[in-house]
Amino acid sequence: MKNKTLVTRLALIGQVLTVAVVLYNLGYLFGEYLAGVKLSQLSWGALLISILLAGIVFVVRMGGRKR
Repeated sequence: MKNKTLVTRLALIGQVLTVAVVLYNLGYLFGEYLAGVKLSQLSWGALLISILLAGIVFVVRMGGRKR
């Protein structure tokens, strides 16, 4: 029983961290945009990777719940 709560707690921490990374990357893109960088030259890769990771963590977390 304790092992399952540990896994759930780690999944929640992972989800919070990935959401924080997504928000950081959004802020970074907004800062680049305000600095005058063209839309096509913005660093979209980091944002897309962090959104993908957040989605994976969300699916793992929701998959562990009982119906």
